[in-house]
Amino acid sequence: LVYNLRQLIIGKDADWFEMTDEQLSKISPKGNLYKGFPPLYITAGTNEISIDEIRDMTNKMKVSGVEVILDEGEGLMHTYALFHMWSPQSRCVQEKIHQWIRKQLLIGMQSKSNVNRLTTNP
Repeated sequence: LVYNLRQLIIGKDADWFEMTDEQLSKISPKGNLYKGFPPLYITAGTNEISIDEIRDMTNKMKVSGVEVILDEGEGLMHTYALFHMWSPQSRCVQEKIHQWIRKQLLIGMQSKSNVNRLTTNP
């Protein structure tokens, strides 16, 4: 999955470490501005090495008007949400993500149906 996503982002024949700043700027928010990003649900363990950067990025997203949730797993590692078979914290966060996705889909369906609705001015 990661390899396929990488290919979609930077291309099949590109090597991540050989990319120029110009190429990287095409896949990175310009000036850390996240305006126009869709709603995001981010999970991060508080014991991961980049937790401060994740918190900083989340705050920048909020300042840019992005609806973002940062769900921190206390004392957990970066990928804790993937270990639902062994971790109750992972099962819990996956259920929260599931509910969040359902809410986002419902909001999307409601806004789409409202666009097609005619209203009359009495």
